[in-house]
Amino acid sequence: MTLRERHDIDDSANDDFSVRDLASAVEIITQITDVLRYFLLAIGGISLIVGGVGIMNIMLLSVSQRIREVGL
Repeated sequence: MTLRERHDIDDSANDDFSVRDLASAVEIITQITDVLRYFLLAIGGISLIVGGVGIMNIMLLSVSQRIREVGL
């Protein structure tokens, strides 16, 4: 039984389904994983920058509070 018969589609009507081969499915999955890879890379880079700024601020605060003890 074909899909046109199962979906009760006349010969003159357009299909309400699409058929894809394995190569096109692999291409779509590859595109999706590439987008996710770049998105996660961007999130990781932003996280490293924010973490570095946070550590820098903590170090600046601790040095400015102990400036007399250090002798600067």
